[in-house]
Amino acid sequence: MNPSSKNNNSDNVNSKNANSKNINSLLCARMKERRTMLNLTLKQIAEALHITEATAQRYECGEIKNIPYEKIVMLAEILQCSPPYLLGWEYLKDLPPEVERILNYYNQLNEDGKKEAEKQLDNLTLIPKYTETDK
Repeated sequence: MNPSSKNNNSDNVNSKNANSKNINSLLCARMKERRTMLNLTLKQIAEALHITEATAQRYECGEIKNIPYEKIVMLAEILQCSPPYLLGWEYLKDLPPEVERILNYYNQLNEDGKKEAEKQLDNLTLIPKYTETDK
């Protein structure tokens, strides 16, 4: 084995470790951000995930590196976001608070509720007093 291939392998391992560390720190930051935004306690998160409060705290501070996927999915649902968002794979735009509030309401609806909400919004856009006028 030549020395340069050994360095490349080492670089790959270091790169993977760095990516894993970045994902974990993003997950921690986003978990805390969403939890506080929604006024949820670690105890509430823990109860919803069926884990101890200490484990939830360890998730949030990054002490636990390998959170089971099903827990990430449940956590995303509790925090009203997507698993890819929690993991840093997608980003929410800087939304005005009222838009984020509406999205949070929408995400709480089942499929029938979402269809009804969309229908109501469609109807509102047909009423001139509720729509923006072009200037």
